[in-house]
Amino acid sequence: AQQILDAAAKLFRAQGYASTTIRDIGAEAQLNHASSHYYFGSKAAILFAIYSDALDGFLDRFESIPDGDPETMLTEIIRASVLESARRPDHTAVFFQERLLLEIHLTSQQAAGVRDRQRRFRSRTAGIVERGIAEGVFTAVDPGLAVELIVGAATWAYQRSEAADAEAADRCAQLIVRGLLSERREP
Repeated sequence: AQQILDAAAKLFRAQGYASTTIRDIGAEAQLNHASSHYYFGSKAAILFAIYSDALDGFLDRFESIPDGDPETMLTEIIRASVLESARRPDHTAVFFQERLLLEIHLTSQQAAGVRDRQRRFRSRTAGIVERGIAEGVFTAVDPGLAVELIVGAATWAYQRSEAADAEAADRCAQLIVRGLLSERREP
């Protein structure tokens, strides 16, 4: 089944979900296209599985970050975002490319599940930024802006996955976190 997901992610990234057929996926996976139907039932189910796979990998890393001071937690969230995004660039690309069309491609229940997982990330991250502001660690900014900067770092990482290693993840984290530090906290 993973072979099918990887083939589909590669094709969805290259030519888009709408332009990819089950036959294309079977050919890319070097399997009979019936195998895709057998394992998943539909192209939409494959897309949902790619989303689930990408989100589960990210959320596993994200939720394993222990509670601590806001600066350390945010640094670890950024590192996790960059590294997970670069780990499977095709899956991450599909996640970003098709995210605005989820309600069209997926069932309402599937789309709601994806949106709920996205909200968990955004809510926890914004909460950490808000706590950092309240504690004087971070300068007063819109927490949503900080979340979007992290999403931007993840977007960079899948587009340049060969360069997005642990050192690059550290640099991204330093860049974003240092930009948020209050003036009295800057190194």
